[in-house]
Amino acid sequence: MLSLIKRRALRLVFNIKKISNYVTASLLHPQLFFLAVRYVVCKCIRFFHGLIRAGIPKFACQKHKIETDTCSRADLLALLGRIMGVVVLREDKMNLVIGVRDVDFQKAIITLRDKFPIERLIIDGISGERNDANIWRAYTASQVSFVFSSGERVDLESYERRGAQYWLSKNKKNRSARAIYEDILEKPGVIYLSKILPALTLEQKAQCEPVDVVYTWVNHRDQEWAKSFSYHLNLLNGQAKKPEGINDSMSISRFHSIDELRYSLRSVHKNLPWSRRIHVLTNCAPPSWLDVDHEQINWIDHQQIIPDDYLPTFSSHVIESYLHHIPGLTNRFIYMNDDFFVVSPKDKLFFFSETGNTRAFLEDFGVVSGSCRDTDPDYLNASRNSANLLLNELDFWPTRLHKHTPYSLKRDILMEIEGKWKSDFSIFRRNKFRSINDLNLTSFLYHHYALATGRAEVASVKLSLVMPIDVRWQNRLSTALCGDVDVLCINEGGVLRPAPNWHSSVSRFLQNSFFQPAPWEQHDGHV
Repeated sequence: MLSLIKRRALRLVFNIKKISNYVTASLLHPQLFFLAVRYVVCKCIRFFHGLIRAGIPKFACQKHKIETDTCSRADLLALLGRIMGVVVLREDKMNLVIGVRDVDFQKAIITLRDKFPIERLIIDGISGERNDANIWRAYTASQVSFVFSSGERVDLESYERRGAQYWLSKNKKNRSARAIYEDILEKPGVIYLSKILPALTLEQKAQCEPVDVVYTWVNHRDQEWAKSFSYHLNLLNGQAKKPEGINDSMSISRFHSIDELRYSLRSVHKNLPWSRRIHVLTNCAPPSWLDVDHEQINWIDHQQIIPDDYLPTFSSHVIESYLHHIPGLTNRFIYMNDDFFVVSPKDKLFFFSETGNTRAFLEDFGVVSGSCRDTDPDYLNASRNSANLLLNELDFWPTRLHKHTPYSLKRDILMEIEGKWKSDFSIFRRNKFRSINDLNLTSFLYHHYALATGRAEVASVKLSLVMPIDVRWQNRLSTALCGDVDVLCINEGGVLRPAPNWHSSVSRFLQNSFFQPAPWEQHDGHV
């Protein structure tokens, strides 16, 4: 109650200040005040004009979900082009970005609603259900995204005429053509931005560049894998019985699977719909729910890209050092662990800059220092080894780890790194488990090498991290998706066994949070 009173009081103060600004402007600069009033009045007139054109009174009375017809993207553009002016700002396999006049904006929303099976709306970056209330909210938005059951997405924004041959979009994040100085949109028809601009912008070229997603995956329930793991662990320790929880690199928690892959893939399908192909690198049989013959899935066994001399291996550092050898992999790709979940829609520029640089989501603090020690975490020792390579080659010492988020990588740079330190790679690749002489290519070495050579840049990401070693994990899990979150990581790794209710709680959370099946899922009797 107190917080509500506080918010309303702050709103009142803000409105009073706003009114005082108008009063001051009217006294000190009457002409400016008159222009502002005229602009607001004209804007309101155009908005209500748009409502009338869209037939809102009839629509507003509809209380239930509206059944939609379906049509292709070409049909949609043709339909809109017959009734209004449309500018196509960007188009690729899964995304269509278009702009229309502000007075046609509501009509375009109604047309999209009626002609496509809309799954959800994204209104000014906030995702919501497909319902009448959100449709109404969309009318005053600067940009509305329609995500359809096919996975395709249409982004719609409105342009306001500001002068002769001058159109301005309400979407301030339109970096390609917020202002258009051409006589367009007044007449029905479809015009492509490529016909207006002499060439693609760097941003458009970056958006057109194909990007794949790569996973590494293991299933502790796979019988063949478990047998091999037990044998090599016993061999390493010279014991007849496998010891429990020697360290993090050999703890079974590192290999535990509770179907996180299913939900991580769902998050990619929902929020990275532009992904060209998804590669899963593993030495386990595929889960029963995954259709490995789906055109977007490439299931790869370790033997296909890792030499027999280094197999079998249970070290993620070794496995990750071969990602760039996946046949047919795009040069730009995103590496995911199965405990990463993309929470909100992201475009390619979130991971790769306009100039093609990869974005490194580094921790805000530095922890990499000192010499390797058996008692220290294996990821820290691998970072120290990688830092020493960079020290000898480029004369600097990196201290910041990469966050537990998707890794933006480029294949040609990975090849370059491997070639530069070929002997060091051949040594640590013989490790069956994470060891003190490891290198961590994808999570540390790549990013700092690319940063030092001008091919990466440090970027920010809003990460929600849940770990069982945190005594507050239940509260963190229940609030993991609250607020403005980009990526969620539910990380089980650690020497200590998780709490007895950890796995059931995480499974229930994932089922409730990522409930929409992806097109590559097949029925297996489970959610």
